[in-house]
Amino acid sequence: MTRRAEPRKNDQGKWLKNGAAAKSGLNRAILDKGWHQFESFLKYKAERAGKAIFKVSAYQTSQECAACSHTHPDNRISQSSFHCGICGHTANADLNAA
Repeated sequence: MTRRAEPRKNDQGKWLKNGAAAKSGLNRAILDKGWHQFESFLKYKAERAGKAIFKVSAYQTSQECAACSHTHPDNRISQSSFHCGICGHTANADLNAA
């Protein structure tokens, strides 16, 4: 939905207009409004249910251990594997980050 517009050439080898500027504006609108509306609904539903919401920065969450909070780039062995160098906690990297 938010992919970049691909450049194309015509039969003579000239570049065709692809509407990249319009597509970029649409992408910004989708990404901006969609997440804001989701956050609004989530806050509303949590309030009704008596639950708390906490915003967590995504910065280094894939490198932080869920068990001991140790953060290091070597903790992330591969795209799907996580192993803490301090406490030895091993898990799927996505589950650990969540």
